[in-house]
Amino acid sequence: MSSLTAIHPLEKERSSFSFYASPNYPRCIVIRFKIKNADDCKADIEINGFADVYYKESGSEGPKRFSFTEKDIIQNSYFEIKLNNGDLISKVRVFTSLQNTGGIYPILERTITEVFEPSVTVNHQDAMLFELAKNDDFLSFVDYIRGIPPSDFVDFLKTNFHQLKETINNSPNKILLEWAVSDWMIFLVGIGKLPTDLLDLSVENYSESYDLGNKKLGIEYLSEEQEAGDE
Repeated sequence: MSSLTAIHPLEKERSSFSFYASPNYPRCIVIRFKIKNADDCKADIEINGFADVYYKESGSEGPKRFSFTEKDIIQNSYFEIKLNNGDLISKVRVFTSLQNTGGIYPILERTITEVFEPSVTVNHQDAMLFELAKNDDFLSFVDYIRGIPPSDFVDFLKTNFHQLKETINNSPNKILLEWAVSDWMIFLVGIGKLPTDLLDLSVENYSESYDLGNKKLGIEYLSEEQEAGDE
C-alpha cells in the first residue's frame, strides 16, 4: 500500500460514513481529509466534525476521537491524523456538520497514506515503558514503543531488553505485549533503523508470541496486489 483515496459527497446538514481495514492498514499511516472542490464552495459553507478511530484491542477505552474545524479543513487546506498503530485499526467513522448557503455541495476527499517511519514520536523515558507494561495497557504500550526514536530504542534494547521481558512476563496480556515489542523490532530492522543482530534477539525470545499475536489481531502484511481497503 502506498495510498488509498476515496470521496464522500456531503449533501446533508449532518453526514456520517465509515471505512474499514480489510484486513489491516500498515503500521504507520497518515489519514488526510480535505474538501476537493473547496475553491468552488468555501465561501458558502461552514463545516466541522470528527473522526472516531476504533481499534481491535481497545479494552474499555472505546474509540479515539479526532476533531476538526473549518479552520483545519478549509483555511489550512486539509486535516491530518497521524498514527503509529494503523495495523490495529478496525474501522474509522467520520461525522460532519455542515451549513451550506450556496448551491454547490462540498466533496470530502479522504486519503490514507503509508509512511515508512513513525508518524508520531515521544520523549522517551525508560520508566514510562515499564509502567505501561505493568499496567497492561496494550494500545498505549504500542503507541509509546512505536514513538521512541529508533536510536533511543536501540540503546533501550541493549540495556533493558531482559528487564522488559521480565516485566511483560508478569502481565495478563503477555502475548500481545510481547508481540508489540517483536513486531516493532522486525519492522525497524526491515527499514534499516535497527541492527540486524537485534532481529535474532526478537526471534529467540518472541517468535511464538509474534505468530500468536498476528493471529489474535487478524494481521496480515499485504503485497501491493492485496492492499487494505474499504468495505
